Amino acid sequence: MPREPTPPALIGAPYKAPACDVGSSLVCKRFGRQTVGGFTAAPIPWPYATRQGGKPPLILCDDLIRAVRTETAGNIAWYWGVTRWTVHHWRRVLGVGRFTEGTMRRWQELRPQKLTRDVNRKAQAASVVARRNNKTTDH
Repeated sequence: MPREPTPPALIGAPYKAPACDVGSSLVCKRFGRQTVGGFTAAPIPWPYATRQGGKPPLILCDDLIRAVRTETAGNIAWYWGVTRWTVHHWRRVLGVGRFTEGTMRRWQELRPQKLTRDVNRKAQAASVVARRNNKTTDH
């Protein structure tokens, strides 16, 4: 999925990385105590843990926890340079449901752009016909 050039504003901003240095340690809600390996080059630079092999994980702490509880998954992914799948895992670790304050606000903003019921019904009908046609031609 392409990255939005300018995502919606963060509603809980400002978010600041914890005061730490490379080599110091922080407590991550997902992995426990972690050694800081460096900082990301994302729009909001964040400390990541040292890790042997693979991409080092961001340390889930402080303002990042607040953001995960407040913002949309898309905004967190964009500003912290992670995937929505990572945000999904963080939300599970923190016991955060699908809808945050940011998600609800975003839905309110997009509501006028959603399809009308009539357009939705026509699209569903076309989808059913397409599936039926595919079933008959697949054999």
